[in-house]
Parts: sequence; C-alpha cells; structure tokens
Amino acid sequence: MSLTPTPDYIPPEPILLAPARKEPSSGYHPVSILIGILAGILLAAVLFGLTWYFSLPASESPLPLALPSVPAPVQTKEAPVSADYNSAVVGSPKPMVGSLFETQKVSLQEAALMDTLRVNQPVGKVYQGKPLKEISIRSEPLKPDAPAYQEALQLLQHYQSETRLESKCLTSHQSQLTLDHMKSFYEMQLGSDPQFGSQSRGFLISFGEATIVQLDFPCSNRADGQVSAFFHRASSGNLLLDWQSYVGYSRMSWPEYRKSKPQTPIWLRALATAGDYYNFEFSDKARYLCVKLLSPDGVHSLYGYALRHTKMETLFRERLNYDQFEVTGKSKELMKVMVKTTFHFSSESDQCVNIRYIIPDRWFHFDWETDDES
Repeated sequence: MSLTPTPDYIPPEPILLAPARKEPSSGYHPVSILIGILAGILLAAVLFGLTWYFSLPASESPLPLALPSVPAPVQTKEAPVSADYNSAVVGSPKPMVGSLFETQKVSLQEAALMDTLRVNQPVGKVYQGKPLKEISIRSEPLKPDAPAYQEALQLLQHYQSETRLESKCLTSHQSQLTLDHMKSFYEMQLGSDPQFGSQSRGFLISFGEATIVQLDFPCSNRADGQVSAFFHRASSGNLLLDWQSYVGYSRMSWPEYRKSKPQTPIWLRALATAGDYYNFEFSDKARYLCVKLLSPDGVHSLYGYALRHTKMETLFRERLNYDQFEVTGKSKELMKVMVKTTFHFSSESDQCVNIRYIIPDRWFHFDWETDDES
C-alpha cells in the first residue's frame, strides 16, 4: 500500500496568529494605595506630635530621660511664736521650720506645741530612768527674793491667769499629757484648782543632777490646809509646773474608783493617816495594818491595808505615830503619799483596798517610779 497521498490532496497552509497586543497599564494597585495611606497618616501624626511638643508652655518640662533630682526645699518665712508659747517658755528657741513642717502642712499652733515638747524636757538623769544606785537628795530653804523663787511664783501666777486648758498646759513639763489629764480632771472628774493665800515658804530640792523648786502655800480646799507646787528645770532653762502634783490628780476620780472597784493597779494621790477599820477581806488585824486614805480635798476616803512585817508597815507606823493612835484613838498626823492600790478580786466592800506600793511625802514622781501608770 502506497503512502504517497493522492494528487488531489492539498495540505492546508499554516495559519499565523497575530501576537497578543499588550494593553497599557492602568496603575491601579490596592496594596500600594493602602500602604501609602497608612504612611500619610503616620507622617501627619508625627508632624502633629512635634507641633504639640514644641508648643508646650515654658513652665512644663519635657519628660525626663533620667531620674529626676530632688528639688531644693522652698524657702518660707519663719513661723511666728504664739503669745501662749512665749509667755509659757520665756527665752526658749522659736519653733522649728523647714521641709518637715512645710510638707506636712503643720499649723503654727502645732509647730509651737511640738517645739515646746522638745525644749520642755527636764534636765537630769533621774528623769531618764531608774538610777543604778541610790541618789542623794538635798533640800535647802529658798528665800522669797531668790531668783528661782520669783521665777516659780511668776509662772504660777501666769498659770492662774490663763483660762484655756491649751494655754495652761504649756506651763507644764509634760504639755501634751497634761492637756489630756486636764480635760479628764476638770471636765470629767469636776476637779478644781487649789485655793491658796499668800506664799509661805520655798525650798530648793536636788535629786542628783535634777533641780526642783518647791513653794508651799496655805490652802483652804485641801485636807491638810496646805498645797505644794513643784517646778522642774527644763532643757530650755525655764522652770515648769508639775501640774499633776499641784492639783492632786489621779487617773480616776474617787467616786468612780469606789464604784468600779478595779482589780488592776491604780495610782492615787492621797493623804494618809492612822486607821483602825478591819473588816471584810481585811478583818485579820494581825496580818494587815489599816491606813485611812483621804482624797486631796478631804471629801472622800478609803481604807488601805499594808501587810504586816514589811518596810511599808514600818514606814506607816513611824510616820503616822500608830503608838499614840493605839493609846488615844486619835491621830493628827497626815502624810502626802502616792499609793498603788487594787481591790480584792472578790471584794464585798467599795472602800477597802490593798496597798501594793507607796511613794511617801510627795505627790510628784518620776516616770520610772510609776511605769505602769497610764
């Protein structure tokens, strides 16, 4: 079979296609446009931020690049001393001023009180704690024309002339504590100041390094007819009144003490005299010595009991002349005392108390002598 095509077969001619025409680009690219918009927004934000930054007022500093340094304290005028402070602490330094008072916004009155507390610290180691050994005590008469006598008398007169407790307390060596006690004494206990006449005598007492001035006056509203005012020498150089001993202050009024009958120790300022009342928990005369205790004004009374065969009993017997009292049944002896007292845990009476401790012959004390007193 022949593979040669037949003559009448004519192969088709190849068709040549024209090349595809390249259309011109329109330039529309969505991603590029989005990137351009974002870049424009960012540029506008940067320009706006820079414009705002450089338009800030001159008083506002830019954000620091390092830790800020501590600014210097603002200089202010020195706070004036109040009239109450000046009259109570003559010649003492003016109240402190500076960053402490400025930053805490302490008022002038508070500043004066804080400075008063600082300069009103009594001078002497005996005020700081219990002496390691017995201290020497000396007492000598003080003439009325002596400078210390006149200074103490002037301070007492200033105290009497003041009507506000906030001013009265500035004459004391424990100003803030005294103010609290004054409010309790005058407002809650309804206490009153001693009513004394002309001055009678003065003494200069030395407790080691401590110097105390004592002025005695006849007094119409005290059981023993006398009041003693004690004045402590402070670090400022001034004398300051021992107010608590002056008025005969106790933490509780005598009626309240008898009513509540506390079993925790309470310090009382009292006048002691010989007693002969043995009853209730203290009926054993061989075990207890009875001591009659009078309130400073003589209106209220208690019976205190000291254990026999102790130094306390010996002191009471000698000072209150029990030998004469047991014979005659009368006693004129009175002794100022500070007594630490408690009621019996099952007390049936409201007038019979234990005497746990005693400070004889005075109504002022050092903190370490009554460290449990509040």
